[in-house]
Amino acid sequence: FPPPRRTLRAIFTESQAWFCLADLARLMGRALDERATLKLDADQRREVWLEAHVEWPRP
Repeated sequence: FPPPRRTLRAIFTESQAWFCLADLARLMGRALDERATLKLDADQRREVWLEAHVEWPRP
């Protein structure tokens, strides 16, 4: 699903998948601002720290 060298960070908690809004916006080619998160309902957003350890193979 994600194009090469693009990361879509996600977590699975409490039987729900949560995706990183910044990653989704980048994949869709959209600008992301604070208003984007405010448009979501309270039960649709959550703030967590995600660590990403990604190594891309050299072409």
